[in-house]
Amino acid sequence: MSVSTLEEIHDLGINLTLDDFGTGYTAFSQLINYPVSCLKIDKTFIDNLNSEDKTTSTMIKAILSIADSYQLKTVGEGVENHQQYEFLLDQGCDMLQGYLFSKPLLWKDLKNKLSETNQQPFLFKK
Repeated sequence: MSVSTLEEIHDLGINLTLDDFGTGYTAFSQLINYPVSCLKIDKTFIDNLNSEDKTTSTMIKAILSIADSYQLKTVGEGVENHQQYEFLLDQGCDMLQGYLFSKPLLWKDLKNKLSETNQQPFLFKK
């Protein structure tokens, strides 16, 4: 998909998210080229948060800082435990998703779960 097509989509009022930010092709340079409103922090960074090596937590802090500089929202993907949840919230990540909240669901099961009372949201928004 070309950048001009993405700009046309964005001009329609549709928010675009840059997925897997910080890995491979979707890196820092893409922020200049693409009309995005949100960065999705790749699960590989979230997975390594509990290691003794602080490189991953430093990288996540850098991604969150970059997003803040560009006034972009952030999503931490692949949150599976409370340590990851707390770290991302403490660092100012806007939204979280992962198995801590729910495994993938069929549409009908999602509708049923959302209609139940006293259920945690699937996508936590600060």
